[in-house]
Amino acid sequence: MSEGIDLEAMTRQWQEIMLDGWSKATKQVVGSDSFAAASSSYMDWALSWQKQMRSNTGQFLDSLEFPKRSDIARISKQVTAVEMRIADLEDRLDKMAGLLGAMSTAMQKMVEHSIAAQPAPAEAAPVKKVVKKAPVKK
Repeated sequence: MSEGIDLEAMTRQWQEIMLDGWSKATKQVVGSDSFAAASSSYMDWALSWQKQMRSNTGQFLDSLEFPKRSDIARISKQVTAVEMRIADLEDRLDKMAGLLGAMSTAMQKMVEHSIAAQPAPAEAAPVKKVVKKAPVKK
């Protein structure tokens, strides 16, 4: 190879010229009214296509009786509400169980106290049983 040719510098220079050319061409195309009109037209088409596909998919899922996102969200809210009510009932039951336990303990103490406060029963005299014989008929 010849010593006077710098391939690296030539490559860099070629790359800069190509990038500048593409940059100018891209700016010209993107900045034009026809590109804006074409982009707008394409975006309108894509939006209408997306709406139509969403509608078709919804109809298809309805025909399969498949739940929609809104159905699942509604059921999720209902389940959450039920869970909250159950948790509230559990709290109430815990409080009631505590109160019943305290009442039972208090009643047991009252019974023990009243038994301890009563005088001991006196010994009763033995009772004689008098049994009369029934007359025998002859």
